[in-house]
Amino acid sequence: PGNINELLSDCPKICDFISIDFDGDDYWVWKEMKTEGRVVLAEYHTALPNDIPLAIIPGKGGVYDESCKETLEGYMLANLRAFYELAEKKGYKFCTTIGCNALFVLKEEFNKLEIPEISLEECIERYFCPMPYWWLHRDKSNREWIIPE
Repeated sequence: PGNINELLSDCPKICDFISIDFDGDDYWVWKEMKTEGRVVLAEYHTALPNDIPLAIIPGKGGVYDESCKETLEGYMLANLRAFYELAEKKGYKFCTTIGCNALFVLKEEFNKLEIPEISLEECIERYFCPMPYWWLHRDKSNREWIIPE
């Protein structure tokens, strides 16, 4: 998250499509990112319920941790609700999920899709579908998850 804007400094302010999939600080990277995409695809953690927004502690998760040379199974990303709420703050509307990815479109582009808006309540009720792989490989070390603001 700390250098994402530097890495994207040569990109236009608005891109057509951005895919966010780092298997770690994805939520925190998007939160800091100033470059926008008309469409954003963000990987979310499918084994985390959506009752409250949850994310990893920034910099503490991922699929692989160099410092301990072990796989950090399940401690990565954020749940769909956290991404939904972040998207709203950044000016996006939730469209759907595709596997373990959520699709968002800029609010001013959303009407072009000619689909109904999906409320937070509907997202929570209809879009929690734990994928068996991530349920089996969830965070079994019971690391701390936080409610992002």
